[in-house]
Amino acid sequence: LLVPFLGIEVGRIEFSPDGMLIIDRMNKRYAQISFEDLESRIHVGLSYPTLQALFLNEVFLLEKSQLTMRDKTSFDWMVAMPEIVLSVKKSKPFNCRFQIEAPEGWLQETHIGIPGTSYALNWRYDNFKPLEPSTFPSYMQMSFEGVKNPIAVCKGYLDMLDVYDVDKASR
Repeated sequence: LLVPFLGIEVGRIEFSPDGMLIIDRMNKRYAQISFEDLESRIHVGLSYPTLQALFLNEVFLLEKSQLTMRDKTSFDWMVAMPEIVLSVKKSKPFNCRFQIEAPEGWLQETHIGIPGTSYALNWRYDNFKPLEPSTFPSYMQMSFEGVKNPIAVCKGYLDMLDVYDVDKASR
């Protein structure tokens, strides 16, 4: 998180397969928690594969670390050209919906809502640019709904996409 006027980093959240590290630079403190500990405390199904899918512009199922072709039966499909909307049939504790632009197949929005409430997380993707072998959104915006005024938490441009191949680097 940056304060644009001053150009100062006030905080940072780092995700790894092991968990999350939250750094508060203003108050000089940090917190670290594993995904297992987080799940045992708040029971939301948050995992590294889910966060990775959000940042990498991918469709996901909360209970699975990777999708296969057999998982297509886990979704309801609605075609409303030029968009296709996928809704997860049995998604607890959240309702998950994915909006895909039909001609290109680009995931444009991921919606994660709390059933029976107006609370939701929307993750929008835009400004797709070539990134071999496909395309990748250079703009992402995360916002929370269900409050008096929707809150845009994180929005930004990823103008310089750095792709690091771990397998090649370890050789």
